[in-house]
Amino acid sequence: MTTFTYGLLPDELKRELCVQLLTEFGISDYVETTKGELRHRCTVPLAGHTDHDSVTASLNYKKLTFNCFVCQNAGGILWWIAVNRKETTEESRAWLHKTSGVGDVLDKDLFLRLLDQLFFPPKLETTPMPSYGEQTLAQWSHERWGMFHPYLTEPWEPNNQGGRECPEKTLHRYEIGYCDHDDDWRYYQRIIIPLRWKGKLVGWQARKLSQDDDPDPTKYKNSPEAPRDRILYGDLDQRDLIVVESPLSVLRHDHHLPIVATLGANVTDMQVQLMHGYRRVILWFDPDKGGWGALQGTKNSPGLIERLKNYVELAVVPNTWSKTDAADLTDEEAEEEVERAVPFVLWKRPEPDTLIPYRRRGALH
Repeated sequence: MTTFTYGLLPDELKRELCVQLLTEFGISDYVETTKGELRHRCTVPLAGHTDHDSVTASLNYKKLTFNCFVCQNAGGILWWIAVNRKETTEESRAWLHKTSGVGDVLDKDLFLRLLDQLFFPPKLETTPMPSYGEQTLAQWSHERWGMFHPYLTEPWEPNNQGGRECPEKTLHRYEIGYCDHDDDWRYYQRIIIPLRWKGKLVGWQARKLSQDDDPDPTKYKNSPEAPRDRILYGDLDQRDLIVVESPLSVLRHDHHLPIVATLGANVTDMQVQLMHGYRRVILWFDPDKGGWGALQGTKNSPGLIERLKNYVELAVVPNTWSKTDAADLTDEEAEEEVERAVPFVLWKRPEPDTLIPYRRRGALH
């Protein structure tokens, strides 16, 4: 079976798709260049424009990428569709399947193959890294409130009733925001965690606070095409790394530990490669099936320990408490856990019944 890649798609097919999408988003006038660019006024509904009538954007049908030189938003074609529709790329793909204005002008089989390759690109083809204008964050900035959300800053209390005690200096550094209005992106009453890579804003996560605030069971909602599989969250300019799953753990302990997050337990080869070259890497994953599986792997899929052991001095934090992670711990407790890290060859997956409920020192339970 021949691999079906972007490069093998006829330019005529890609051009027809892009023209129809421009029409769908209200663009009938465009200028075409020999490089495959369809230059037009920007359609992206994000901050950054004072003049929406000028030709500032281009959709390149040969590369299937979008870029606007004024608002500085850029990304792949599915990213562009999702941003215009303020939805996930999964929803955009489903919409494309149903949109009569696009699918009817193309051969159905070729059209569906095109969509599949846009959504599941071959491993040899890298989806373009999104890039957002800095103005995007203004709608969620803590400066609109004059404060950070109390969930992040208030003192810890038993039974998860209090805050997370994140230092405000750290929250400033990572530009943490909050969505206090319900007209954009469906992030209402969620903390906004910007994602940056090499200084550029490449996306964000919207973290749920409580079930009472949001009936949606999804804990994290991500910006379209958020490159979670290609970045690590935190300060990489350090000799050693403590690698955790959650950005919240980074926000809690960045001020005293060299801590970064993988943005989940599913760690990609690209993320593993980013850990190469450090003097020492300490893996501190959640005490649950997902965290242990990420470290240990399966018969058919090697875990993080196997994938890293030949490249760095590698250690693992043995789990002590159940149903807790680094974000729950005090500075002192977190430092003690890191000191308890053992060489990877000594780590063994714990039995769940050996873990004990977390009890903060001096706290009344």
